[in-house]
Formats: sequence, C-alpha cells, structure tokens
Amino acid sequence: MLAKILSHKEKLQVIILLFIVIIMAFSQALGVASIMPFISLIMDPDLVYQNEYLNWAYNYFSFADAKAFIIAFGILMLLIIIISNAVTTLSMYARIRFTWMNNHRLSSRLLEKYLSRSYDYFLNKHSTTLSKNVLSEVNHLTTSFIIPLLLFVSNGILLLFIMGMLLFVNVTTT
Repeated sequence: MLAKILSHKEKLQVIILLFIVIIMAFSQALGVASIMPFISLIMDPDLVYQNEYLNWAYNYFSFADAKAFIIAFGILMLLIIIISNAVTTLSMYARIRFTWMNNHRLSSRLLEKYLSRSYDYFLNKHSTTLSKNVLSEVNHLTTSFIIPLLLFVSNGILLLFIMGMLLFVNVTTT
C-alpha cells in the first residue's frame, strides 16, 4: 500500500532514511559496546596488560601508565557516546522531516486530485467530507501508519545491531 502512495523520489528518500537508520543503529551498538570494557578497565586496571587488544592500544600509543590509558579510554568512550547521540538525533530529525513532508505532499496531491475533478463530481459530495479527507485522513495515515512503521523498522534494525554486537562480544553470555 505504501509503495502505491509514495512517488519514485519518496521511495529513494526511504532508502536514504534506511541508510541513516542503519548508521544510527551501528553507532548505538558501538556506544553500548564501549561501556562494558571501560567499566571492566576501571574495576581491574591490570586488564591493560592482560587483554591483547587493550595491551596493543596501550603500547601503540605509548601511554606512560595504566591510569593515563584509562583516562584516554574514558574520553574515547565519551566521544563515541556523544557521536552516537548526535547520529541518533540526526536520524530522528530525518524520520520526522520525512514523515511530515510526506504528510504535506499527500495532502497536496489529494487536493490537486479534487481540484482536477469536474464540477459534477462536487455536486454529490459534501465539502466537509472533502476537507476532512485532505486535512484529517492524511494526518491519520501519517500518525497511525507511517510514523509507527518507521519506528518499528528503526527499532528493529537497532535491536538486530545490538543483538549482533552482543553475540560478537560474548557468545556464551547471550
């Protein structure tokens, strides 16, 4: 049904929106994944020397001691979370803009369809019904179908990325 309503340009916008949502899901999963190693590192600073990845980063960047590495790791984690939140905000903005711009376009298209009808068509129709269709029904479609669909898809993609990240990090825990 949605494929019939959307124009080719709007379908392309949906693909771009899905790409933005995938980037958002990846950044959210990365933000979630960065918290656990940081907490583990704070609880046991010797992990810098025991974990091969942390030890590689510690040696590669030539930190003076484990405390400096933990501070740098914390700053990196904070930056990842800030970037993740910025990407999430951009994704929300893109979804909201897409939704309400389509609401406007659908209302305009419906109004154009009505205006292209002959005078005889309007003799059998009530003006309140026509205005309700242009104003309320398109808004109802937007709020009851398009917004929940976009939220379902974006949250589903986010769930897949977080589950994938959890499986990647530790299969036995999940």
